[in-house]
Amino acid sequence: MMRALLLVLVGVLAACSSAKRENIKPPKELEDIETRISVQRLWSRNLGDVGGRSGLDMSVTAYQGRLYAANTKGELLVIDPNSGSEINRLRTKHRFASTPGAGEGVIAVGTLDGTVVVFDAQTLEERYVQQLTSEVIAAPVIAEGHLFARSHDGRTTAHELSDGRRRWLHEQAVPPLSLRGNSSPRYDRGYLLNAYDDGRVIALRADDGMVVWQQQVGLGEGRTDLERLADVDGEIVAADGVLYAAGYDGQTVAIDIAGGHTRWNRDLSSVSGVALGQHLFVSGADGKVVALDQHTGGALWTQDALENRQLSAPAVVGRYAAVGDLEGYVHWLDPDTGAIVARDRNGRDAIRSAPLAMGDVVYVTTIDGSLTAYRVSGS
Repeated sequence: MMRALLLVLVGVLAACSSAKRENIKPPKELEDIETRISVQRLWSRNLGDVGGRSGLDMSVTAYQGRLYAANTKGELLVIDPNSGSEINRLRTKHRFASTPGAGEGVIAVGTLDGTVVVFDAQTLEERYVQQLTSEVIAAPVIAEGHLFARSHDGRTTAHELSDGRRRWLHEQAVPPLSLRGNSSPRYDRGYLLNAYDDGRVIALRADDGMVVWQQQVGLGEGRTDLERLADVDGEIVAADGVLYAAGYDGQTVAIDIAGGHTRWNRDLSSVSGVALGQHLFVSGADGKVVALDQHTGGALWTQDALENRQLSAPAVVGRYAAVGDLEGYVHWLDPDTGAIVARDRNGRDAIRSAPLAMGDVVYVTTIDGSLTAYRVSGS
């Protein structure tokens, strides 16, 4: 009986996640654009099953001049970012479920079995496996000699990076229904910043896990659990002492990290999150891309040509904002006007993960595991 109940719950959650990813309104048809910048496809390769069709959000991480990626078959890949060639590949028995976290000489990957596995970044030698309480689908964070991991049941733990010994545990209640994804924590100057399925963003002291402040971002209003979905599952950004976050059915906010007060908020919902460059770029839940003044939250422009196209979080590539969509297109937007200045189709599968930008090169992963590198140049 218990197994049946669990299966029903999993089915409901999967349906809920699908309902939020699949728009009732059809995606807006793409119109021809005037290409104004040069976009060169450098290389493309496949990472294997990254779990995109089951709601996972696995992508690549850059660390010490290499790209790291994991797949659900238990493979950890090291890739040359310039050529796409494989530097190393480790086959394990783990069921990886997160984008790798990287830092201080190690790579850490979450699994569907509720563990975080830590590897030496150079040799891929497995250092240890740390057991948590449920699946880990958010990228672990490594900072200040510690490993921080968030499990899907709302628990966040801090561990000694050297041996995995747990330092502290923070528990956060999880709503009856939530989207499949988890926003990855961010570390900033002694604070661990977490966004949760109940629409809250919480700052924890990194050394002891004590709550410093919490702010509501997702509004979660309605009579039913489905109507009250308020997840903050997308990309959050910490920069210059400010946290930027956006919630589903909620707001986009800028929060002072040290004090916890809201610098500004704006009624702008997002599933996939934000990116910071010349402005704060937001992929709205409705598929509109909005540029906000990072200091005031004022809207600078709105691009509505991609409505209902289930956009990824933006990435800032050079001076341009890049987003992927449900049909595998990558769109580059002018930061001054919001005009779409270039476009390329990276296959026919959706781009759900935030593209990874490194200078004028962006790495784009589709839900079927196709990874493509683009270089951008132009005025």
